Amino acid sequence: MALGGGVDDDAPSPQNLKTTGLMGIIIYATILVINAVTFRNRGKFSPFFLFFFSSLSVVCCFELPRYVLMLIYGKYASQVGYAFHMMASYFFFLCLTMIAHLWSTFVELGRIEAKVYSKVSLFVFNMAFLVVVLVAIVFCVSANSLDTFFDSFTFDVLTIVELVVGLIYSTCLGFLSVKLVIR
Repeated sequence: MALGGGVDDDAPSPQNLKTTGLMGIIIYATILVINAVTFRNRGKFSPFFLFFFSSLSVVCCFELPRYVLMLIYGKYASQVGYAFHMMASYFFFLCLTMIAHLWSTFVELGRIEAKVYSKVSLFVFNMAFLVVVLVAIVFCVSANSLDTFFDSFTFDVLTIVELVVGLIYSTCLGFLSVKLVIR
């Protein structure tokens, strides 16, 4: 079924979804193993980096259910799996925020830039995104199906917010990377 109720000739086959599930499991399990090695050597890292690697591990743990379900069932229809994926996106953006904040400490920022990259501003920005994600999760798990959620206004809003957040983070990291290169 396509979004909107018609037949979707371009929908991936169950075998393709199972392959996607397997690849997702391999990728996120590999990242978890790398993080486990990092934690084993935690005396060598600051609390900031331990929080970063912890957040990255949470991303992996929240992404894995979606891929496990794809591998087992050969379809992409789990509202719970997608709810976990949405939480993973929050923690992914949290990791990007941490990178932006770290990079901002290496360059000289103007007054306005310093406020944008301050811990308070980044915290508020992340909390606002978390609220959007949590509302979307409630709508997702209470929808009749995942396709129904994908056809909803809530999903449209979430998609636009994720796009805007991604653009903002990318722009911030691009700006900081240019400042790092020319310093």
